[in-house]
Amino acid sequence: MARFDGKNIVGLIGKHVFKKSHDGKNTTIQMKPIRVRQTENSKKSASVMGNASSLSKAIRMALMALVGNDYPGTMVNQLTKANQTILGHCFDKTTKTYRFQQHSFHNLAGFEFNDKSPLSAYLWVQPKLTLLGNTMTLTIPEFNISDHVKVPSNANAFSIGIQAAQIALHESMVCDIHYFTTHPIDPLQPVPEQKIDIEVQDGCLCLMALSIQYFKIEGEFKKPIRSKEFNPAAIVDAIVSPGQFVEPPHGQEGNRHWGTGWSTIDKLKLPKFADE
Repeated sequence: MARFDGKNIVGLIGKHVFKKSHDGKNTTIQMKPIRVRQTENSKKSASVMGNASSLSKAIRMALMALVGNDYPGTMVNQLTKANQTILGHCFDKTTKTYRFQQHSFHNLAGFEFNDKSPLSAYLWVQPKLTLLGNTMTLTIPEFNISDHVKVPSNANAFSIGIQAAQIALHESMVCDIHYFTTHPIDPLQPVPEQKIDIEVQDGCLCLMALSIQYFKIEGEFKKPIRSKEFNPAAIVDAIVSPGQFVEPPHGQEGNRHWGTGWSTIDKLKLPKFADE
């Protein structure tokens, strides 16, 4: 209810709210706030969106050694949108749970972390990711640098960075592994086929990402050529391993103790169906 203080009307009249201005000399009029009730669909969308944001952050953090902070601001939203589409597809409206299959996250394959310098424009070979049992294998076929690598004019060396990450989706935990291989640029010498095997846990989203890093080497000095506008890196593929995730035990040797390498993902809640 409104009241008159001798100079101004203050309060609610119908759908309008009368307020004093900051200087107290005038009166401002605003519409009464409207309470909006969320429908079941809007609640579900908000939940999926929140989980997509948390999952995307976990992926970025797990691949930080490879991607770093050298990406445009639009990448964060692009990755969240990609995960939102995937999680929305895997969400069971009846049970309000998530069901993931081996290739549920295949749409992340080829995701570019920097659309201003996409990896596909600099490395013209197609790596392949496979999962057999608990062994995830990345295969990079043999290639010639002159035919399959685009080299900036200010670079005379490069390396291929490879990083894997595991995410226990239902348990909201993440573990990253980093591998790094270096090759000198020599147009006359082919780069041989490479196979990298990584043991993964049951019931995890297993991602493999790859980047190409250029350098300028002069004597003993090696200067990286990398910026927010130039950092070619992409996800090779993402596979969900079958089975139930169980966190590995902590390591111990004599008086030495070490952790499992797994950490909790904040605000990620992906309940699974009771029978799974």
